[in-house]
Amino acid sequence: MFWRASANAVEASDSAEPKTFPEAVNGPDQVHWRKAIRAEHKSMRLRGVFRAAKLPNNQRAVGTKWVFKIKRNADGSIEKYKARLVAKGFVAG
Repeated sequence: MFWRASANAVEASDSAEPKTFPEAVNGPDQVHWRKAIRAEHKSMRLRGVFRAAKLPNNQRAVGTKWVFKIKRNADGSIEKYKARLVAKGFVAG
């Protein structure tokens, strides 16, 4: 139990993955997360899945959420910061 808690504490302080958008863009790794967010926006535009649209009356848009992940090499070093904008399709309307 003691070792597990110690390992988790070290992992959390070493480039932890943000849980929210404000944490990502205001945190210590904000340069990397902002770059990953821009890459996701660009990818969505190029694939034609990200555009503004008017909603019909009495309709609500599906919400979205940012998910942030750090991809690591086998030695634990950081390979890539990944940001994904995902639909919250599980929310009942």
